Amino acid sequence: MTVIDLDLIPTVHPVRAYLDLGGSGGALHNRILAHLAAATAAGEQVTAVFQSNPVAGLRERVVRESRLDAYAARTPERLVEELRSPRWQRLCERLAGWDDHPPHLRSLLVNVLIRLGFYGEADKRLRDLPLDRPLDDVEVSLVLQRAIAVYKSDRGADERALGLLRHAYEQAVSPRSRLVAAMAITVHHARVDRDARAVGHWAGRALTDLAAFDGAEGDDVILRSAALRACSFAPFFDRRLDEATEMLARCEELARSAPGDTVERRLARDENLRAVLETRSREAAGRGETELSLQRMHDLIALDPADSRAHRDLGYALFKLERFAQALVSFRTAARLGSPFAAVSWTLVAHCHLRLDDTDAALDALMTAIDIDPCSITALRGVLRVTERHGDGHLRAWACERLNRLPDPPSPDSFSMSIKEESHV
Repeated sequence: MTVIDLDLIPTVHPVRAYLDLGGSGGALHNRILAHLAAATAAGEQVTAVFQSNPVAGLRERVVRESRLDAYAARTPERLVEELRSPRWQRLCERLAGWDDHPPHLRSLLVNVLIRLGFYGEADKRLRDLPLDRPLDDVEVSLVLQRAIAVYKSDRGADERALGLLRHAYEQAVSPRSRLVAAMAITVHHARVDRDARAVGHWAGRALTDLAAFDGAEGDDVILRSAALRACSFAPFFDRRLDEATEMLARCEELARSAPGDTVERRLARDENLRAVLETRSREAAGRGETELSLQRMHDLIALDPADSRAHRDLGYALFKLERFAQALVSFRTAARLGSPFAAVSWTLVAHCHLRLDDTDAALDALMTAIDIDPCSITALRGVLRVTERHGDGHLRAWACERLNRLPDPPSPDSFSMSIKEESHV
């Protein structure tokens, strides 16, 4: 087997850790995964609480778009040894000795598994968790992690995931753990079932737990910031926008005051601040403050410049404002940063070129998207639409044949889908 030096592929660098846990740079979420993998390998304890989880299936997208099929694996142990970095090899060894590890190391291992997209493996490791007795902080963390694994492995399992979150809340011993569980339940209702009443109920509980937490362990400013961000869903759903803005302003103030004196604390601080800026950008857009919303998106990119999704989302915001030339710059940057959003970003580049009446450039961008992802239905139907208007019967026939080989091929006219639908693929 030919082993490729992944560091020589510029489009892989921002997400290198998802392939083999190697490297240490790139997008913020990639750096966090590399840090957790290094801690796992060394058996070190991670004290910071990292909040984010990558989009489902991110590793599979990276493998597919990078054309590194040899890295496809359904469990860590199935990656061939020649392709394993020392951290990946150590992960496999730690998993083999699962029963001998203390709870904090198990929590770290599961965190890495979930970030890599091995949801079934994470769920399997946590099926024997106790749910009928009081739980300490690490045990609550494990239950919450299982809820994430259950939800991401089966999007129809949201009720089962919610049941686990409620068990964690009910059995949590400390104010801190009750707060974390209440936050998770609030966000679940806000994003999954969008139940405003449930959001308000659990946000109220979280604020009560936050007050108890502040009295006992209130030095954790990141957790306090994250709690306010989660609870801001309640006034937002009720259209009490001034209250939501006030809550988010305090949330940002706390986020910026968090310490960054170690690598781990700096990563946790930046991760939280990134989430805050994203939320505050949406908040400003909801209030009609367009320029402030864009400025916060630019601030987010300054914080995490290697994250292709941040550039893609800025491009989408600019496209909605019909600033097509500016959107084109953002979409091109996202595309050039590579997987996991390279194919969709090149398709968005094509959308911009069409609005700027540059058909040839649009067709080139669509063909680049197809080269990256040969099964990109949106790009293929885009080729059909463009060639229908501007000739090139050979290319049109090719695209039609490719579409017909795919299950349930859509109509070519559906390329005129909204940019919003395309941008959230």
